[in-house]
Amino acid sequence: MKRVLLFVVSVLAAALLTAPAASARTTFCLPESLRLLGTDGNDLCLGAPTPSITPPFTAFAEQNGTQNTWCLFTGPKYSGLVLRIPAFSGAGVFATFASGRPC
Repeated sequence: MKRVLLFVVSVLAAALLTAPAASARTTFCLPESLRLLGTDGNDLCLGAPTPSITPPFTAFAEQNGTQNTWCLFTGPKYSGLVLRIPAFSGAGVFATFASGRPC
């Protein structure tokens, strides 16, 4: 029974790993540590560990249907801190946070 279950789990894992993406999204990569999933079929991938000095964009508006349109503002609106993972260890991770507000 355990071998059959292991085989089924292995087949499912292999199928998930080899399956193509459900939708063909467009990804724009910008140098910030954040990822925005747009409702219009586009992703905004912000991939560097720290924010850039001159952000490549000033605001990103996202319409989410029934709620308000939200804008992500970069630049002075950013704040960050160093997180220790695990706590009290020597390894630090710099986490950035961006502020959003209704447009």
